[in-house]
Amino acid sequence: MQVADSRAIGGRELDISVVIPCRNGASTLERQLDTLLSQDTAAAFEVIVADNGSTDGTADLVRAYRTRDPRVRLVDASVAPGVNVARNAGARSAHGRFILLCDADDLVHPGWLEANWRRLRDGAHCVGGGIDRVLEDGSLLAAERMLYRTGRSTVPYANGANCGFSAEAFACVGGFDESFAGGADEIDFFWRLAAAGYPLVLADGAVISKTQHTALRRVFRQHYSYGRGEVRLIRKFKGAWGLIPLLALPFHVIGWALLTATSRTDSRWRRRCVVNLAFHLGMLRGCLPTRRPAPVSRWTGAPSAPTATLARHSRSA
Repeated sequence: MQVADSRAIGGRELDISVVIPCRNGASTLERQLDTLLSQDTAAAFEVIVADNGSTDGTADLVRAYRTRDPRVRLVDASVAPGVNVARNAGARSAHGRFILLCDADDLVHPGWLEANWRRLRDGAHCVGGGIDRVLEDGSLLAAERMLYRTGRSTVPYANGANCGFSAEAFACVGGFDESFAGGADEIDFFWRLAAAGYPLVLADGAVISKTQHTALRRVFRQHYSYGRGEVRLIRKFKGAWGLIPLLALPFHVIGWALLTATSRTDSRWRRRCVVNLAFHLGMLRGCLPTRRPAPVSRWTGAPSAPTATLARHSRSA
């Protein structure tokens, strides 16, 4: 593909801005950039690395790429820590009509850009793709080709590491809610988009490989954070009354704790037990008194939110 300045490629306005939120991702970012820049697609695109205060040479790496390929840009997203701060900073600086998100420590598959572009140019405003969840030893944990749902909600959401949306839709809902940290931020974002009239569709063939933690201690921390995020989501969309179904949480915690203690050390079943124990403990912790997030009307202008009764998160282990 012909490379020109960052606002136009081959005389064309940019179709897509790929945004990579990044904090200290230099060890894996190079591989992701190489894969993105070698994508075969009809779309004119740029790649934005939104640097969230890295101290490991990430910025220097991106600047070096910029000298070789003007499609790469560095955006300072260090105003505050957080992946959603970086996502918003990158998206707001984008020149493309559509924005795609991926992460520095994952790897997009061949055809990822074109698969997303096919859906977007055909009229979609919001897209989500598939995920190959890969353990650190390279073994495949799960191959997911779907949009996700949580609890009893019928409103789908996409993983934040593989999704996209029009600049129009992003501006309409005000971007990602930066008060979310560690989990449920994508659910909140795509629920608000749906409420504003921007439904999500699956982009077949837009697949990434996402590395999953192997060490159970790190798995526990990650899913504990997801559980806390889930409760924040419930509080935001349903208020305190939405927490009533969670009264059974202590029993879930006890059950998963017993299953974790009796499972085999090296089994994937043990990993699943740790995931569920951590998630339910995180939800239990999240139910403790906390400052309520801003109402959803602040983000969409709408008086109501999608109906959902949430009890647990349907995440893959």
